[in-house]
Amino acid sequence: QSEKPTLPIELSRKQVLDSLFMSKDKCLASILDLAGQGLVSLHRVIELQNITKGDVIGKGGTAVVYCAKFGGKNIAYKEFIEGTVTMAEFRREVALMSLLKHPCLVNIIGAGTATEGPFLAMEYVEKGDLYHILHESESKEKLPDETIIAWAMDIACGMQYLHSLGIIHRDLKSLNIL
Repeated sequence: QSEKPTLPIELSRKQVLDSLFMSKDKCLASILDLAGQGLVSLHRVIELQNITKGDVIGKGGTAVVYCAKFGGKNIAYKEFIEGTVTMAEFRREVALMSLLKHPCLVNIIGAGTATEGPFLAMEYVEKGDLYHILHESESKEKLPDETIIAWAMDIACGMQYLHSLGIIHRDLKSLNIL
């Protein structure tokens, strides 16, 4: 009988990405599966008492997002609504977001759990989402073509990065573009 290999508790981003490029689909699935089981951790654990929640800046079917303060900086604090995600689903999302590093994607700062449920701490994007920029702007002037093209290129660049890793976004819409 062969001995079962022990699993590392922490994997470095480099180790994960190196193995992703060897066998992208299988490795990513394995890492996310292990993360879903709580066997690997790819993020910084944040204690809720270190976060000061501010105003609600977004709400979806599974979470409420607040502007918050952490370490003296504004962050987006995503608090999952009780009963909408399992811990395995939460750990998978955290693991996946921890792997992604790209200038056109919002980066995760860390994650944790509280009595209210699991939460993510992410970069705060000052100008908000594309939907509100387009539909609720006080200025009714047409956006310059250069701006529209630059935004479209950034969106395409972010999606190309995800697709290069075998990841499909599944909820690409103006409310989710920051």
